[in-house]
Amino acid sequence: MTPRPRKPRRPKYSWSPPANSLTSKTEIPVCAACHSRRSQPFEYDRTGQPLMDSFLPATLDDGLYHVDG
Repeated sequence: MTPRPRKPRRPKYSWSPPANSLTSKTEIPVCAACHSRRSQPFEYDRTGQPLMDSFLPATLDDGLYHVDG
């Protein structure tokens, strides 16, 4: 019998906020910094700055996004 592969461990530096602690107003800036299609025009850390002052989100170009999400 072949052993099952082990599930990879999460790195110790990963962070997930409690799901019930964020409103949409706070969730979007917190999550979008890592989980959005964007460019970062600055070479230095801008932690704590408003999202739109730190990143340039990708526009809705053909082939980048799908109609169903």
